Amino acid sequence: MAFLAFGKKSRTVALIDITSSSIGGAYLALAHGKPPVILYTTRVPLEPHATEPLDEALPRTLEALLHLMATEGAVALRASAGTGHPDEVFVSLTSPWQIGSVHSKVIEKDKPFIFTHQVLSAASQSVENPPAGFTRMSDLVLATMLNGYEIDSPIGKKVNRAELFILSSSIQEDVLALVRKAVRKAFHTAHVDFAAFMSEAYAGLADLYPHQRDFMLIDIGNETTDTILVKHGLLVNVSSIPHGVGEITRAARGVGVSSPVVPMEGPLAPGILDTRRNTSFASKIDESEAAWLAVLRETLAVQASQEPLPRTVFLLAEESVRDFLRRLLDAPSLRTLWLTDEPLSAIPLTNQQFLSSVQAATGESFPPSIALLALAAQKRYDQQGT
Repeated sequence: MAFLAFGKKSRTVALIDITSSSIGGAYLALAHGKPPVILYTTRVPLEPHATEPLDEALPRTLEALLHLMATEGAVALRASAGTGHPDEVFVSLTSPWQIGSVHSKVIEKDKPFIFTHQVLSAASQSVENPPAGFTRMSDLVLATMLNGYEIDSPIGKKVNRAELFILSSSIQEDVLALVRKAVRKAFHTAHVDFAAFMSEAYAGLADLYPHQRDFMLIDIGNETTDTILVKHGLLVNVSSIPHGVGEITRAARGVGVSSPVVPMEGPLAPGILDTRRNTSFASKIDESEAAWLAVLRETLAVQASQEPLPRTVFLLAEESVRDFLRRLLDAPSLRTLWLTDEPLSAIPLTNQQFLSSVQAATGESFPPSIALLALAAQKRYDQQGT
């Protein structure tokens, strides 16, 4: 597929997707009113050495990813777009290097007032400062309620009460500096856009499933697990826990199982390995599962105390652990939070769900995380108009 066929009013974008499991990269082609086209994609595992902190493994993994994009990726981009240099560079991050929260800001006066750009700006800037070591990345107004009704275009309206729902995202300062420097050098550009992956995923899922108004997304990495809760089409909660499937992998390695992806061929796939033959092995795995489940339950319990949890749960994870995670969602300690005997609709995200909304120039499969970022990028581009 030749991107040049899209015409002059088109754009190429370099995507960098940084998670606690790996760093992905892709080149996109965007044209108004058309599905985004993935021209190239690759991913490099984030694999710290035995006692190495995750932060120290990040620079070399990013360097390896950028090398691939500057060599084989640039060849693919040039073949489709006629140039090996993208128009834009976009970086998304998940925890532990990015944190986010949803806030509600209420403005209420005795006399009617005009909702202006100044009112909107003042409200979005009144959010609390991020914790030490983090810098504010964005304050995104998710929705505006005027006199109790959601209004898409609130500017100029006369109201007594306005409520804004704001998603605040912050990034670890030293990681921001490191990534920005490396990406600027690799793409020979001074401008790099950053965003929280979960806010991008929310935008992508809303576009992919426009009639799904209530859902949860659970994004499980090696070291962290992120969740978002959407009610009535509105993102109402974002949370993160410092536990992931990497703990279970390390527990398995600690008792003599050497597999780079334990969940695919170890105890997490029933019938492949009989954990009953090794009491120590089973005990270590059970302890790691229990610790992860306990913290996840605590996080979900907070959300459930505020809003009933939706029965539709999207799972975003490495392919090798998806079935394992679906099984964990049926654990009694979690199922009771949904206050229903009906089965959950746990939907692992794969590239199959995106085939009608995202195209691949080479016809090859692509990671669902890249597809979500592509949909979000396309939505932003379309909103900018022609």
